[in-house]
Amino acid sequence: MMQDITNTLICDIIGYSSNKYTEYEISCSYPLTNYKWTVKRRYNEFYALNKELTPFGLELKFPPKKTFGNKKLSFIEERKEGLQAFLDKITVHPLIYCSEPVMTFLKPPELPTAADILPYSLMPLRTSKNLTLAGSVPKASWRFCKLYAHVNADDNRKVYSWMMYGPDHQEYSSIVPEILTFLQKQQCPYICKHSIAFPDQRGIGIVRNQWINGSLRDQMYRKPAFGTFWEKYGMDNEAYVLNNVNIKTIARQILEALVFLNCLTFPFVDIHCGNIIVTEAEAQLSDVEFTLCGQSSFNRPAMIRSEHVKSIEDMMVFNFGQFIYEMAAGTLVFPDHCTHEAIIKLKPQYHEILREIFCPNEKMPSLTELRNHNFFENVAVAMNPKQNIIIPGALKAYLDKLSTAITKRFEKEKSAYFEHQRNEYIEELLHSDGERSRRRDLVLAKLRMRVET
Repeated sequence: MMQDITNTLICDIIGYSSNKYTEYEISCSYPLTNYKWTVKRRYNEFYALNKELTPFGLELKFPPKKTFGNKKLSFIEERKEGLQAFLDKITVHPLIYCSEPVMTFLKPPELPTAADILPYSLMPLRTSKNLTLAGSVPKASWRFCKLYAHVNADDNRKVYSWMMYGPDHQEYSSIVPEILTFLQKQQCPYICKHSIAFPDQRGIGIVRNQWINGSLRDQMYRKPAFGTFWEKYGMDNEAYVLNNVNIKTIARQILEALVFLNCLTFPFVDIHCGNIIVTEAEAQLSDVEFTLCGQSSFNRPAMIRSEHVKSIEDMMVFNFGQFIYEMAAGTLVFPDHCTHEAIIKLKPQYHEILREIFCPNEKMPSLTELRNHNFFENVAVAMNPKQNIIIPGALKAYLDKLSTAITKRFEKEKSAYFEHQRNEYIEELLHSDGERSRRRDLVLAKLRMRVET
């Protein structure tokens, strides 16, 4: 099975060899699936990666170059420690380690590189009579396997996006284009329609109208619609948070789209400001078609760490909460390691709904319960009319199978995560000063008993 690129990634430098130059051996692993591989990289390759990651705005403290004395054992060991610290920082979150530069550097087996993907991602455009390629847009996504391009269609500029299939995708068949056609025919004002879809055995390509003002995230960062992901949204860039009225209105409209998709058993969970377009009329959810690719949200590791996320609907609610947080805080990621601190830093009106999502007393709210939440009181929205939507049996079976695959793998890896946490806790306990003292006292007590008898 294809590995999930969003899974927690660990990279350790386990050795080096020095001849004409020093080469460091890196052991890489996705611990939740026990998948491992090794790569060998020179300092210059680390240096080139660090340069590519500069727009991220992270304090990587990369070890500097040295012309003389770089073959001394003490220097190599010191540099090794610096490079290990660098690896630890770039593997802290999927937004970084799923990027094209990092994936190209680590090159997991069985995964193509962005350069490998590019030719066949553009193949549908080359065979189309009505579309011409105007130019690709490199590194526009946080994940290396989603590519963008500008296309011309009847003298109109449009946007082409393509995504590779991921670990949860189902075997390609004629059902996939049928589902996309079925979805396109549904009436929901808060879901963005596409112009043309190109599904095939390798991935799904979508052509849509170009968003003049970009996504909601682009508008928050005051950036143009296209550019590299981290040059637009890097940590050195400031996002302008939305006011309370706009947040409530946009969130309520997107919530309506999520309720609609959930009724169709369509497991769309990739909800964030980069997938939202806001016009004078309404907010619309985009990229729902890529659900069929079976790729994961960048919030998946956080959802695995959460004790409360258990179902597809829980995943939708969790990411919806992250979406509200992004609009209110102006940051890409909700810090799940300090949930309470993150929430209380926001204005009081967001506390209740975000607490119910991220740290509920018992279970997470459903989408319908959020729909009726007092956070959205007096927010006008065009409700979807109650439609008796009949989903063809073959399409429903495919979507059910996709949902089951997502849920089963999620449950398995969540179980592996908590088992690992328990083992770490026990190991830490066994080696703690208190436990060592307790065991020493037990041994001494037994010895005293023997002496007395």
